[in-house]
Amino acid sequence: MMILDVVIGILNPVMSAIFAVSLYFLWRHDRQHTYIAILVASYTVRTLCFIVLYFSLPHDTMALRLLANVLILLAATLVAVALAVRMGRAPGYGVLLAINLLTMLGWWLSVDAGRGLQERGIVVNLGIAAICAVMLRHVHGRTSRTPVEQLLYFQIWMALLLFLARPFIIMASGSAGDEYPLFYWVFTSVSDVIIASTLAVAIFALIASDVVGKMRSDALTDVLTGLLNRRGFEQQANAALNGGARGRVAAMIMGDLDHFKQINDRHGHGRGDGVIRLFAEKLREHAPPGTIIGRLGGEEFVALVMRDGIPPHVFAEQVRAAFSADAAGAFADGMRSTASIGIAAVKDGEDYPGLLERADAALYQAKAAGRDCIWPASQHHLSG
Repeated sequence: MMILDVVIGILNPVMSAIFAVSLYFLWRHDRQHTYIAILVASYTVRTLCFIVLYFSLPHDTMALRLLANVLILLAATLVAVALAVRMGRAPGYGVLLAINLLTMLGWWLSVDAGRGLQERGIVVNLGIAAICAVMLRHVHGRTSRTPVEQLLYFQIWMALLLFLARPFIIMASGSAGDEYPLFYWVFTSVSDVIIASTLAVAIFALIASDVVGKMRSDALTDVLTGLLNRRGFEQQANAALNGGARGRVAAMIMGDLDHFKQINDRHGHGRGDGVIRLFAEKLREHAPPGTIIGRLGGEEFVALVMRDGIPPHVFAEQVRAAFSADAAGAFADGMRSTASIGIAAVKDGEDYPGLLERADAALYQAKAAGRDCIWPASQHHLSG
């Protein structure tokens, strides 16, 4: 083979292998992003495809060409599945399977009818274009796309148009006879490099935005309970009280687990962590829609309740009662685990520090009243 042919022949598999390895290490860093693992599989399959295609050309081995085309369709299909997972949409396995089967059927009929490389190339390119259309549907289905998702959407459109145009470019090239297979090989390889590299840029940008977003989320999340931590709650509560949601805020609820130090001292921190998780679970379970919930630290919890749900004191009592019931009998020595809760209804013009201070004062009153009760700020206790 000519030097140019060799260089082009190794360009696609090497580039695909680099993308696959890079994506693999990104996935190992954060395995919660399943779509990255699927992309690793896609670029791995793409690497194998171009290795097989490279060795099939000099020998004109139809079995190897069949395998190469199956692999390139599979690689594109995996990208479509990965994007569906990332966008939270159904992958459409039935549609993707139908595209693959129809494409390979068309390819095989072309071979059976004695058609040449040009006709087979048209069939495969149309099949990949159809898979790109499925990718577009996954991204287009997002109600509001981020700038990175817009970039990805544009790149998929470019890929689709290029796959549709490639057969016509090849037919218009004027190459014939012995020159045609070489031209097809060179043009296909170079255009595939362009498509794969530009799409990879958008994919890596998407992954970077997801990783950064998760880092920001982790910085605002309590590890033990999955609730907002103090910083995260303060940010969201301030945004609600100072923004357009201010008129919807009804009250702040502050809860504290009674005699929690004794639980840790007598039963260990592991059991204490379990009690904290149980209370967090009850908050999530009974919280009205739109409620902002956080763990301020230790055994202290807080929630900002909106007006368009159940009344704050009803929510607080549901949490107190459910926690007390579920925690009953948790300790062999008969020790009880209960919670005290303070409620501060929001006042006109009140800011976050002021509301938090009043909720904390109400919690103190609940503790002073004997614990295991709820106490609205500046009012008598409601239950116990």
